Amino acid sequence: MIKKAKKSLAAKAGSKTALLARIEKCVDEQIRPLLAIHGGEIEIVEFTKNILRVKLQGACAGCPAAGNTLQYGVQAILNEEIPDEDIQVVPVQEESCR
Repeated sequence: MIKKAKKSLAAKAGSKTALLARIEKCVDEQIRPLLAIHGGEIEIVEFTKNILRVKLQGACAGCPAAGNTLQYGVQAILNEEIPDEDIQVVPVQEESCR
């Protein structure tokens, strides 16, 4: 029984790695080119429990439409391309200098 549990955990870890690879491929092939048109870029900061933490960069950083870009652009594309997972996209803010 212990061996089965360990195998299951390993399979789960492999599944998350495969999912992250699918996400990165979608970001590279579909999302980055769209952001680049507007002088922007996206960085994947972290992925845990189907929450993708990203940082918008370039012209997209601080843009008033950044929230819409994440929700109706990034998250919509990911959920369309990877429909078997419910991926939530969350922005990570830059640390301000004090």
